[in-house]
Amino acid sequence: MMKPVTLAVILLAVLGCATEAASPRPPTATAVRISIVATPSPTRWFVSSTMTATPEPTLITSSPTPPASTPVPNAHSQLPTAEAGIASRHSQAPPQATPVAPQEQVEEGQFLFYALGCFYCHGVKAEGAVGPRLARTSISLDKVISQVYQPEDEMPAFSKERVSERDLAAIYAYLQSLDPLGPRPTITADSPDSAAGATLYRYFGCFGCHGSQGEGKFGPPLAGIALSFKEMRARVREPKQPMPPFGPEYVSDEELAHIYAFLQSLAQ
Repeated sequence: MMKPVTLAVILLAVLGCATEAASPRPPTATAVRISIVATPSPTRWFVSSTMTATPEPTLITSSPTPPASTPVPNAHSQLPTAEAGIASRHSQAPPQATPVAPQEQVEEGQFLFYALGCFYCHGVKAEGAVGPRLARTSISLDKVISQVYQPEDEMPAFSKERVSERDLAAIYAYLQSLDPLGPRPTITADSPDSAAGATLYRYFGCFGCHGSQGEGKFGPPLAGIALSFKEMRARVREPKQPMPPFGPEYVSDEELAHIYAFLQSLAQ
């Protein structure tokens, strides 16, 4: 028969195991199963215990791990269209200055401006006459080309056979090279004066066809002019060659007299 002390030990062991099994364990602990087997012995009962480790189901003790956060896009990609455009403009290089046209192109454009008769409507210095002013125009080259081939007003149309886009680019370069006309010179001389005539000669753009010193260019030479003043005045008012007429409302007889004095002085 089992002794009371041995039985008490067995009961305490069972109760201890039961208490341990009922107590909470960390989620990662391993459950232990204890089997108690009473083995008869000639002298006493032995308590044999077998411990078997069984994996315990995973316990969820916290909220699920959130998914990996999505990388935040670049701030500029989230800007509205207008702001994105501003950011793009700030990142661009500063605009370059408009290059100056080669002198050869300017001179070719000057020749074409007079050869094609542009000065008839736009003035000898493109200051504007019947047609609008074109000197230092703010109109783009593309717009000028479009206006020449397909005019939006009373201007006559020019075909590409008569004037090419290359020709128009040269004329445009010449127009951009012109200085502003400025105020009309005030003449104080009581009699024809060559210095006053030189100022008026440049102001009215006579040098465009006749050269800066009257040596002749697209028009005939005028240095040391052999014509009388009346003959010169008649040709200015009613030209007999491809030259725009200049009425008294454009250049007065007094101003022509000063220009005549200047031309005569060039022969000396």
